[in-house]
Amino acid sequence: MLSFIKKIIKPAYSQEQLLAEVPVQKAVPLMSVPAVIGVMMILVTTLIGSYFVGLLDSELALAAVSVAYPLSLLSATIAMVFGAGLAASIGRCLGAKKTEESNRLASSMFTVCTAAAFVFSALLFALSEPLFKTLGASAEVFEYAKSYFRIQLISIFFSVCSQFLNYIAAAESNMKLGAAAFILSSLLHVILAPFFMLVLKMGLIGAAISSLLCQLASIAVLIFPYIRKKMLIEISLKHIRLCRGMMSQVVKSGMPLGITQILMAFSIAFTNMVGRSVLGGEGTPFIAGYGLAVKTVVMVQYLLISYMIGFQAVAAYSYGAGNKERFFDAYKHTRKVMLFADILIAGIFFIFAKPLIRLFSGDAMIIKYGSAMITSMCLSLIISFPLPAIITCFQATGKGGTGALVSSLRQGICYIPLILILPRLFSVYGFYFVQPVSDVLTVIIAFIMFSRFKRKLDNDFARASNAMA
Repeated sequence: MLSFIKKIIKPAYSQEQLLAEVPVQKAVPLMSVPAVIGVMMILVTTLIGSYFVGLLDSELALAAVSVAYPLSLLSATIAMVFGAGLAASIGRCLGAKKTEESNRLASSMFTVCTAAAFVFSALLFALSEPLFKTLGASAEVFEYAKSYFRIQLISIFFSVCSQFLNYIAAAESNMKLGAAAFILSSLLHVILAPFFMLVLKMGLIGAAISSLLCQLASIAVLIFPYIRKKMLIEISLKHIRLCRGMMSQVVKSGMPLGITQILMAFSIAFTNMVGRSVLGGEGTPFIAGYGLAVKTVVMVQYLLISYMIGFQAVAAYSYGAGNKERFFDAYKHTRKVMLFADILIAGIFFIFAKPLIRLFSGDAMIIKYGSAMITSMCLSLIISFPLPAIITCFQATGKGGTGALVSSLRQGICYIPLILILPRLFSVYGFYFVQPVSDVLTVIIAFIMFSRFKRKLDNDFARASNAMA
């Protein structure tokens, strides 16, 4: 199976050619497609998992998974902060021909990320009960959520490590390794989830066990080439050395994605809590329907963001090499792709919103709330199309503070006040207005900040050009 996958996604160019020479219209998609395939498989797996949870015919089970979802997003933040930040740093190092520094960065930060994943999992396990109650789980929902999520916590450690290794592979434009790991993991989940949940009648616990086994398979595929030293970047104990400024360099670059992930989790949690408070007896079906909508649309957003991995690799390398023309060509190309993809995906979701929710639940209230939220999110996709490319530009150039601020707008600074106000003014319709209004405000502010950043970037490239001359 792995050899077959490798043949399908084998690149036509060397890694150096993709980063430095191949036109961006080819280079960015070639480096992104394997990652996109991997995320597509995760999307399919998530939807199939939700489908089998729906077959349990329990509103409480669907609500329980929705309540646990923000905590799962938070766990992925560790890999995003360290992994995306490291990928940007390594890209700049490779562009500047600093191979030894790349090895030191990868080895040291892998150790830090592993330790952080362990501590985070332990904290979530200890605090799971008060966290679930704070997130809006009723007593009945909590009984479902705790048994499911506590088993999931064991797989979180392996999930963070595997995601981190995938970011390292992406930094050297070796996308096929991560794609192979995710495809294998996803296919296993499609097989194991129904077996544990329905054949062995283990319910949500079966879904958690299936997830754990798939994460173990994923990390095995990702770590093996590094053990055999078949990658450009070497991860080894001899390279572990935390130098001054290393941590801040990586965290600053990765913070935009990390903040996006954290605020996504908080925005979902706030929406669940406000939904239970404002809608009263309809709070549970709202949470279930909203959870299905979010998992569907957010996973598609991750599919689009995975395209940013290819753009980030080209942009970071171009910035490190002082290649202004290639940097901005990649940015313009990526923004066009995002606009086209967002319009296409939003149109499909808008047409099939109700049939999609019906796949997971036959409850009329869940279908009503879930399909309405999907429609709202479709509008948001189109409005927010420039944001991923803008944020990735900040990330690739090490401008983490500015990128973090832009990332915090959409799901935090703009979203949270709106979710606390609009539903109380307009009842259920307020929930549908929140994300589109937040996106309009975010895009306006982001364009103002990016225009200022562009002027500074022009000066950076001019200095790099003079230094090379």
